[in-house]
Amino acid sequence: MRTTDTATLHTPTGTICPVCLLCFPLENNIIDSFAMDPAGLEDDICILRHETAYSIAESPVSVCSGDESVASHFALVTAYEDIKKRLRDTEKENAGLRKRVRQLEDKLYKPEGPTAEGPQYVNKAFSAYRGIYMEKKDLQMELNKVRREKTESEKMLTEQLQARELELLQLRTEVETNQVMKSLSSPQEHWQVDQVNNELKICDLQEELDRMKKLCSQLQERCKEKEELANNVAGSGAKKEDEFIARDAWFLQSYRELQTEMSRLREVTTLQGELLKKLKDRPPGTHRRAPSSSTYP
Repeated sequence: MRTTDTATLHTPTGTICPVCLLCFPLENNIIDSFAMDPAGLEDDICILRHETAYSIAESPVSVCSGDESVASHFALVTAYEDIKKRLRDTEKENAGLRKRVRQLEDKLYKPEGPTAEGPQYVNKAFSAYRGIYMEKKDLQMELNKVRREKTESEKMLTEQLQARELELLQLRTEVETNQVMKSLSSPQEHWQVDQVNNELKICDLQEELDRMKKLCSQLQERCKEKEELANNVAGSGAKKEDEFIARDAWFLQSYRELQTEMSRLREVTTLQGELLKKLKDRPPGTHRRAPSSSTYP
């Protein structure tokens, strides 16, 4: 490209020098005029070709050096391309807005019955139906999205709840395990204590049994003495006989009560011996503290 080639931008407000492009005021009213009146684009914006460029004497950038002229030219072309691109985008947007306005007008002013337009009316109805269908499709997509989010939220909350329940169950299991371990921490000590208690009870019962045996022997001896005395004084008189009979009846009743008590003590002693034998045969690990089944008279 020659350094003398320049481009000039003509606008309704005047001609802008390409050298001062950095100072070019791209005001909103100029851009709006381009966007609102695309038919006058060829009249408002013109890039001169190489054949119609300024001469060296008439060029407004003739006083500039070659590098500055080339830079200004490229800057102007870039600005023009940018404006041109923005104009195309604006035209597309305007076309879409016009189409939307036509659709809304068709929906608003649609006749109640079929008219003589025929295919045009069918096209309008199809356009309206298509617009409604697209809106319905968009709403359905949003509804599906909301449902997916709801499902995911419920799933996440359910997982969190299950995790909390699992933690609670683990804590409860740990507490119960600790309680069992504490109760079984010293089984040997419990076994020794129970064994000592049972031995003491057996000793007490044995002493009581010996005491009752002695008492029984004494009563038997006294009974024999009374019988001998009764035999010796059998003929001494009716009064003494009645007295001896009363005493004998009393001694006999006492003897029977003593026999009953001795039988009961033998049963208790036998039961205690069997219980002690079972406790001795049982392993210490499976030992459980049993309540005392014996009662003193």
